[in-house]
Parts: sequence; structure tokens; C-alpha cells
Amino acid sequence: MRGRRRIEAEQRLVGEGWSLFDGHHVLMRPGRMTPLELQLSDFRALLRSYSRRAIARPELSPVLRHLL
Repeated sequence: MRGRRRIEAEQRLVGEGWSLFDGHHVLMRPGRMTPLELQLSDFRALLRSYSRRAIARPELSPVLRHLL
């Protein structure tokens, strides 16, 4: 059994409304963490990815390589 049917059979589906399909809500219960832990880790990853340091890093890499 694959995909949605397996998740439903394992009763891991948390939400179904289309309003929740925005990339910021957990819609299934992960196997090794709680839905809240998954959501918080996703939020922390977003903060790291879109921080000023992460955005500036590609621009500064050539400069730093030249100086070092």
C-alpha cells in the first residue's frame, strides 16, 4: 500500500482542509517525532535559510576567498 491510503490506514493523517495546504501546516503525523516537533524544525530551517547571513553568504564568498 502506498501514499495516502497507507497514511490513512496508519491513522497518521492530521488535517485535510485545502486551507491547510500552504507549506506551513503539518498534515500527517511523522513516524519519529510529533507534528509540533516537525513544524518547529521546519520553522527553524526557514529562519536559517532566509536569515541575513544566509542571503549574504553567496555574495561574500568570492570576496572572502580572495582575501584569505
